[in-house]
Amino acid sequence: MTTSTLDASLDADVIYTDSFDFDSTNIDVAYYDEVSGNLYVQFLLSGVLYQYGGVPASVWNNFKAAGSPGQFYAYSIKGRYARGVQVDARNAVFERREVPVVTAANTVKIDKPGKVLVVRITLPADLFEAAEEIIAIGEALDGYDYEAEVV
Repeated sequence: MTTSTLDASLDADVIYTDSFDFDSTNIDVAYYDEVSGNLYVQFLLSGVLYQYGGVPASVWNNFKAAGSPGQFYAYSIKGRYARGVQVDARNAVFERREVPVVTAANTVKIDKPGKVLVVRITLPADLFEAAEEIIAIGEALDGYDYEAEVV
């Protein structure tokens, strides 16, 4: 599975964990990836697709529940999050990401080799203990495909 982000070449994939078709006169559909925090919003009339980075899951959930998706977008997304490139949505490739999410305390158990595993870790406040935790988890994941993200 490729995890490239949108780029100017228009040969880009949009990786997402959730999508929503809006009943709106302005917004057609949106795609959200809870792993990366990327939100992709496609407009109805123009077909233009915009990428926004660093969008929390709570904003995505509120967007889907909004009475007026266009107003929610204008006041809660547009201008508030880093906007990526504009893409002609007809040239974008949409691929749903099926990602199990595991919260780890001190150890990581992997029982599905070959799958992409996302591990969210709450690190201790002590920097030394946090470094030991990261090393231990890195060793447990050695040999597997995985993504690392600091939040």
